Amino acid sequence: MARQGLKSIPVVDGDRRLLGILTETDFLRRLQASGFLDLMLDLMEDPGGFSHRCHETPVSAPMTHPAESVAAHAGFTAISTSFRRCGGRSLPVVDGDGRLLGLLLRKDFVAACGLEPDS
Repeated sequence: MARQGLKSIPVVDGDRRLLGILTETDFLRRLQASGFLDLMLDLMEDPGGFSHRCHETPVSAPMTHPAESVAAHAGFTAISTSFRRCGGRSLPVVDGDGRLLGLLLRKDFVAACGLEPDS
């Protein structure tokens, strides 16, 4: 996620059907931190206190499910409503069978519509 600059990634099954979404907020919640800065401050105060081993946690445990998604043919209103409902920075785009086609980033949607980004 971090290498690609994403704040979330879709979780799919073997047939690429959307199961959920794993967000930065899901990670922070799992680590019992209210935000990234709080997590860093906690680690600075007690470097040995970080005992949770994320790499041993199944993705199904922290992920948000069901994930808010939009159909490939969704219009402006449906996409705007979905972004408002989930409050996230990205939306999985699915076909009629719920298979993942891609990920729509809010910043790309806003830019494509010629709208001002949230501050």
